[in-house]
Amino acid sequence: MCLLDVMYCLSKKYELSIHVAHVNYHLRGDDSEADEALVRSAAGSYRLPCSIYHSYLKVGKNAESRLRSVRYDFFESLRKDNGAAAIVIAHNEDDQAETFLLRLLRGSGMQGLASMRQKNGFILRPLLGMKRDEIVKYLAQKNISYREDLSNKSRLFLRNRIRHDLLPMLEREYQPRLKAILAENAALLADDYDYLAQSAPVLSSLKKTSDRVTFSCSEIASYPDASVRYVLRMIVTPFLGGYPPSKGTIREIVKIIRSTKQKHKRIAFCGLKLARMGDTIVLLVSQ
Repeated sequence: MCLLDVMYCLSKKYELSIHVAHVNYHLRGDDSEADEALVRSAAGSYRLPCSIYHSYLKVGKNAESRLRSVRYDFFESLRKDNGAAAIVIAHNEDDQAETFLLRLLRGSGMQGLASMRQKNGFILRPLLGMKRDEIVKYLAQKNISYREDLSNKSRLFLRNRIRHDLLPMLEREYQPRLKAILAENAALLADDYDYLAQSAPVLSSLKKTSDRVTFSCSEIASYPDASVRYVLRMIVTPFLGGYPPSKGTIREIVKIIRSTKQKHKRIAFCGLKLARMGDTIVLLVSQ
């Protein structure tokens, strides 16, 4: 609601066209319907077009990432259909700090710890430098109605335990500016990762088809370890729905690349198979 009001005000100054988008997952009964009703009402009060996507996905393992995929796939299809320049998301500084700690606890590397960017392709996050308290204050001052997801208070989810337990304890006992510091570090790591991406060598032996990739083992083995890991992530990620492989997976592939033994080596992960045959590394979709 804060983002919508901010964007509406900016649209008057910069002649922007805005299209409101909302996903109803139908996971919280009447609360989900009330969320949708608020979005429709708000869009109507600003006289803006509004598109609602209804998802009935049954969530289980990896629910957060699966729901995120539904949401962003819808946003991207809507962006293309309307010829829009950007998808504008309301993540704030608190979200960034929580994401940083969440990924740190899960053992993410530099790419994961870079967390969310203010600009990432077509995605813009103009509120990333604002604290959640500042957003709530803005809503109160302008008398803007909003709703909170009651599940955000549940301690069942790791992100919520970080939000309600870990972050307040760290702020209270160690560093009152912790959220700002974590967000600053995420931004610095994003810059460092971008530099690594620009400095990464070109794998001249790389060959791609729709279901397989091959490249020279000796060529990639000649790179520094940081470049090897980066190139491998760039190769494997498109086969994983845009999500980077885990550190463990990358570690196992590097072992295969660095091995001095002559026998064939192979691993399977996330529906993919990777094999080393002589000097050739083959990555293919499992049948």
